[in-house]
Amino acid sequence: LPAGAGIRLAKGNVLFDLGRGAEALTEFRDAIRQRPELAGAHFSLGRALMLLGRSDEAIEPLERAVALAPDFQAAWLGLASVLESRQRWLDAAAAFHAVLRAEPDHRDALMGRSRTLSRASRLDDAFDAVSQVLERWPDDGEAQRFAAKLCLDLGLQEQAVAHLEKAAQLLPGRSDVQSMHLFALNYLADVTAESLAAAHAAFGQRYRPLASSEGTSAAVRAPGTVRPLRVGYISGDFRRHVVSRFFEPVLQRHDRARMQCVLFHNHAGRDKLTDRLQRFPHNCQEVAALGDDGLERLTRSPAPHLLTL
Repeated sequence: LPAGAGIRLAKGNVLFDLGRGAEALTEFRDAIRQRPELAGAHFSLGRALMLLGRSDEAIEPLERAVALAPDFQAAWLGLASVLESRQRWLDAAAAFHAVLRAEPDHRDALMGRSRTLSRASRLDDAFDAVSQVLERWPDDGEAQRFAAKLCLDLGLQEQAVAHLEKAAQLLPGRSDVQSMHLFALNYLADVTAESLAAAHAAFGQRYRPLASSEGTSAAVRAPGTVRPLRVGYISGDFRRHVVSRFFEPVLQRHDRARMQCVLFHNHAGRDKLTDRLQRFPHNCQEVAALGDDGLERLTRSPAPHLLTL
């Protein structure tokens, strides 16, 4: 390895670790010019671009890295990650599979393959992948939760509930697991209305009600005043989803003079339908990255008269 290329590669890695990303990219590119067959330089360039938020640019050097070194596990994982971020689901699944060819028990690759195949609507294959995780690590709470989600999508409600009960034991305090469990109970024929109501009541007692904390702003209209009704909608389905197909006409027909609507979009992904829905309300907030406390604060400024999930 000529000293020039090796030194530039090492210098680029140090610069990147110091937060000097632009200088690091220059070093990586110079190393590639000197030694275009150096897989590590292509990988370092792709990884840096990915971490700098330049995912589209990161794909080509990462693809070059794995072409030069087909057993370069870190490069395959980086490529899979960036392809997933660009919603290239099947390409990402193939990259995760490349990791698994060399290391069949790679937990993150199995979960990544399951996740991306699910997004590509290959639900049976996705369930096979997450099942492999659970065969090796039955106490993996996140894998139990994801297996439950896939079971619901596949119409396997009883299996979904079993996975969720296990996930609840492994992930205590995770409200999303408890919420999914309540949802799944609706599909079981032997669950009575009384037991379902009791389960919802227990959920409400466990997790703090929205209006219980100090500082809640009253959303009560003073006598004799006239003002628009403020309505907030929280959902992870303001995207290409059957719920939004039903909801869009409702949103279109809201009387904007009498109602102020806010959408709280609780999903990291967005698409053309998300953009279209955002034309109708007075405001739309992206809340997927907020925790429970952050979402609670946001929905109080100002508090809607009606908040629906």
